[in-house]
Amino acid sequence: MNELQDAKSAAADLASAISSRDLPAASAAAGALAESAREAERLTGDPVWGGVSALPWLGDDLAAAHTLAEAVAEVASEAVVPLSAAGDRLLEFGVRDGAVDLSSLSELEGVATHAAAAVRDARRSVDSIDDEGLVGPLAEATGELRSVLHEASPMLDTLEQASRLLPPMLGADGPRTILALFQNNAELRTGGGIVGAAGVLHVDDGRLTFEPVTATDVRPAAEPVLPLPAADTTLYGPQLGRFIQNATATPDFELSGRLAAEMWRQHRGERIDAVVAIDPMVLAAVLRATGPIAHADGEELSASTVAERLMVDAYRRFSTDDEQNAYFQSVASTMFDALTGDDVSVPDLLTALTDAAEEGRISVWSRHADEQAIFADTTLGGPDARQRALGDAGYAVYLNDRSGGKLGPYLDVSVEAVSIADDGSAPRVEVVVSLQNRLTVGDVDALPSRVTNEGRFGIAPGVIAGNVSVYSPPGTLDGGVVRDDRPTGHQAVALDDGRLVQNVGIDLAPGERATLRFRFIPTDGAAAPSVQVTPGLVLGDR
Repeated sequence: MNELQDAKSAAADLASAISSRDLPAASAAAGALAESAREAERLTGDPVWGGVSALPWLGDDLAAAHTLAEAVAEVASEAVVPLSAAGDRLLEFGVRDGAVDLSSLSELEGVATHAAAAVRDARRSVDSIDDEGLVGPLAEATGELRSVLHEASPMLDTLEQASRLLPPMLGADGPRTILALFQNNAELRTGGGIVGAAGVLHVDDGRLTFEPVTATDVRPAAEPVLPLPAADTTLYGPQLGRFIQNATATPDFELSGRLAAEMWRQHRGERIDAVVAIDPMVLAAVLRATGPIAHADGEELSASTVAERLMVDAYRRFSTDDEQNAYFQSVASTMFDALTGDDVSVPDLLTALTDAAEEGRISVWSRHADEQAIFADTTLGGPDARQRALGDAGYAVYLNDRSGGKLGPYLDVSVEAVSIADDGSAPRVEVVVSLQNRLTVGDVDALPSRVTNEGRFGIAPGVIAGNVSVYSPPGTLDGGVVRDDRPTGHQAVALDDGRLVQNVGIDLAPGERATLRFRFIPTDGAAAPSVQVTPGLVLGDR
C-alpha cells in the first residue's frame, strides 16, 4: 500500500538527516513519517479491511500489513517525533563555564523511557508476524522493519539508561568523586593496557573539576587490598590486587573498579563513587568531536595523531619517568579543558564516544548498586559484560604483557572463531589467534630501552612476551591448544559461572609469527561462535 511505502521513504529521509546532524530536516522527516504511518494505520484498521483479512487467501497478508502499519505508527508517534522534538534540548547539553546544565538531561529521561518502551512493543508485534506465505513486497517490508527495530531497540535502551545515570553521576543528588584510569595499550592488559595515568573528577550539581595524577603516585600494597577470586589469582597473580597499574588485567571490571577505588582510598583517604577506564583511542574519539587542539608545548593533538604521540613518540622524547608522567598529566588537563569547552558538538561527541564504547574502550563501575546493575548489563560494564552480550556462543580473547616493555604498537593480532563439525571428531569451536612481532633487529637497536623492556624478567630486549587467555561461554570442555599445528602446553581454569579459560604464554622474537588454536568442545553442540578481543592501538601509517 502507498502509505507504507511513503512511511518507508520518510524513514530513509529521517535516517539520512540524523546521520548528517541536520535537526530541521530530521524534524520534517519525523513529521512526514508520523503522518504516513497514521494514515496507513487508519486504512488498515477499517472494518471492511478487517472483514477481508478473515478470508483465507488474503488474510495473512492483510493482517500483516495492519500489524506493520500499527508498529510504524507507534514508533513514529511515540518515539521518533518526541525524540526529534527533544533534539534541540540535547544540543543544549554540554559544559558551560565549567558546569553541565542537568535540566536538559532530566527532560530527556522521560522521552527516552517512553520511546524505548514504544520500540520494544513494536518489535514484539513485528516479530509475531509469520513471514511464510506473505507476498514478496510485504515479506520484504516485514524483514526490513524487523531489522530496523532490532537495531534501534538496544540504542534506545542505551539512551534511556544514559538519561537515568548521567544526572546522579554528574552530581544532581549530591557531590560525586570519579576516578579515571587512563590505560596504556603499549603495555597490554585484558581491558586494553596497563594503567599508566589517572585523574580525579569532582562533580557537584553539574560543576566539574579535574585533577590529573600519575599511577605511580599510588604505591603498591604489600598484599591485595581486597580478597581476589581464586581464578583471578591463578590467572593474573596477587599483583592484580596490589598494583593499580594491573587493575584492568581481569575482565571483571566490577572487580577492577572496586580494587582501584580501594587502592585510592588507602592512598589518599578519599571515597570513590565511580571508576571509569579509557584508552588513547577514546581521546582520539573526543578529538574527532572537538577538532585538533594545541598542547602547552606547542604540538598539535588530533584524532589521527594523539595515540601515536602518547604511546610511541613520548618514549622517544622523554628519557625519565618523571618527564613522561608530567607530559601525560599535561595532556590529560589539556584534553579536559577541550572536552569542557563551549565549542564541543554534543551529537558528534556522543557518536564518537558510542563508537569507542562499542569497541570496548570505555568501562564503568559505580559504587551505587542501582547504577552498577545497569552498567553490568551494557557494553560499558567491562570485558565480562561485553562477552555476555555476545550470547551463548560468545568467546573472548585477552592479551596481557609480561615483559614490562612498551611493545604493543609493534604487535599484530588477528582473531577468528570457527565451528568445526565435519572432520570426524567431536564438534568443536576453534578460536584462532594469529600474532606477529613486527620489529626487526635494527628496530630493537634504535628504540629506547624502556620500550624494548631493557632485558628485564629474563626476557631479551625486543621480545614480545605475554599471555593469551581465551574465555569460553558456559558449558564447554577443554579441547587443547595447538601452536603452529603442534599441541602446546596450556593452563585450563574453570570459573564459577561455568566458563572455561585456556591460557598460554608466548614469546615472539623480532619478526616472529605464531598461530594459536584454542579448542573448546561445547556440551550442547557447536553453535556459530562470535569473539571479542582486547582492544589495541590504531595508529597512523605505520
